[in-house]
Amino acid sequence: MLRQQFHTLLHRGWQLAFAQQRTHERAKEHALGSLCVMGRRTISRSLGALGRSDCDWSADYRMFSRARWQPERLFDPVLDEYLQRYPKGPVVIALDDTKLRKTGKKIPGCCWQRDPLSPPFQVNLLYGLRFLQTSLLFPHSREGAYPPRG
Repeated sequence: MLRQQFHTLLHRGWQLAFAQQRTHERAKEHALGSLCVMGRRTISRSLGALGRSDCDWSADYRMFSRARWQPERLFDPVLDEYLQRYPKGPVVIALDDTKLRKTGKKIPGCCWQRDPLSPPFQVNLLYGLRFLQTSLLFPHSREGAYPPRG
């Protein structure tokens, strides 16, 4: 039942984000495959969860690198659901700032940054990538004795 609801949400909400139907179908498969993967969520692990690890991967990698789609439109169904459930309340988000150490000098987006583990009296630097994640928090406490979910 949860799988069917997830599939319906992706089918209905993600359709406008993709220029082609086959890219839309492949993205839905990867979304379902990434839910079934433990550990790092890579394209190859997602393909393994879908049972396609022995097939040609070029179309899947092409979807992430060259296919025309609008990543910002992927979150429209979540925002629509939130505004439909809670039209009056404030929109609450949680932010997470993470720095990932890298050693390669040709990695796009890498730069020198302040190490968050350095003491305040001695600033240390690290070379790496910075990720900023935003999660929309659903206030389920309005519906009962439930904690908020991101």
